[in-house]
Amino acid sequence: GLPESINLVPAVARRNAQVICFGVPDKAQHQGLVEVNMLNMLRQELKVHFSVGPNPDRDYRPALDWIVQGRIDVTPVVSHILPFEQIQQAFTMAFDEPEPHRALKIVLKF
Repeated sequence: GLPESINLVPAVARRNAQVICFGVPDKAQHQGLVEVNMLNMLRQELKVHFSVGPNPDRDYRPALDWIVQGRIDVTPVVSHILPFEQIQQAFTMAFDEPEPHRALKIVLKF
C-alpha cells in the first residue's frame, strides 16, 4: 500500500508484464490515496491487478513460486534482512519509524 512499492513496479517489471498488487493504503494518511506515476506504467504497458482480500492459494503461492524460481527479483524492494530473533526490531522499523526512515520490505530469516 505504499507509493514507493507501486511506483517501483515499472523499473523492475518487464514490458507487458502482469503485476499483482497486494497491500492496503493507510486510510489515516491521505484517505487511502496513493500517488502513482501513470506515465511510467503506460510506457511499460503493464497489466496491473489489485487484490483486497487475497486468496493465499491463488495469489501468494504463484508469487512465492516465481521468487523461488528466480523469475522475480525481489532485491530492489527488500530494504532489510534480519534474523527472526530481531522480529520486534522489524516491527519497529516497519511501523514506528518516521516516514523517510521507515523500512520498505523486511525479510526475516528463520
